[in-house]
Amino acid sequence: MLSYIEIQTTQNIHLEYEMASIGERFVAALFDRLVLFSWVMLCGWGFNVLGITLSAWLFVVIGAPVLFYFLLCELLFNGQSIGKRIMSVRVAKMDGTVPSLGDYFLRWIFRLVDNIGVAVVCMMFTPKCQRLGDLAAKTCVVRIKNVTQLAKIPEIKSGYTVTYDTATLLNDHDVVVIKQIISNPVTLRNKTGMKKLAAKVKAITQTSSDAPDLDYLKKILEDYNFLAGKLD
Repeated sequence: MLSYIEIQTTQNIHLEYEMASIGERFVAALFDRLVLFSWVMLCGWGFNVLGITLSAWLFVVIGAPVLFYFLLCELLFNGQSIGKRIMSVRVAKMDGTVPSLGDYFLRWIFRLVDNIGVAVVCMMFTPKCQRLGDLAAKTCVVRIKNVTQLAKIPEIKSGYTVTYDTATLLNDHDVVVIKQIISNPVTLRNKTGMKKLAAKVKAITQTSSDAPDLDYLKKILEDYNFLAGKLD
């Protein structure tokens, strides 16, 4: 049975995600450690072939990527390490916002005590499958599999007619949240959540519509993209 987690955004919109299982996180961690082991072995082999004697600065060259691997990967690759990318999972904030550098730093620093054994035990006894670093940073790890193009916003064609000229009252974060929801098959099945989102967007943009919620949201995103493009 799939586990789900409901995340409430700062707009009071509830997003529903499939939560990454302990097994998926464990396998992702194994892939990451395989990457790190391969890096160390490759460096050792290269230095040996070149006849280079290990020194303090070479230990830094080898050790720095190992030490900062998780922090840099999650920061640069939108909450994913190589292992997480292979397993199609990523880090997400519990409030629906994008994790900050501080959040990733907290997750990273807690790895000093969050070894695989401790992390697995912690995830077993937390309802949202969180390790200590997750609890400190208020993050969790969610699946990004099954993301579909079902609700992909079509490109704006020439001669486009705007229906909602107040669409630009939405901010960038609002637009990201809407796109995320209507591109996720899990949240698309949540009719109540879709209705709440549509109602919230109507309140922000001061619009009304009798169209189905998904059609309305797609249209207002199209209008936003068109109007925002004209302002650039």
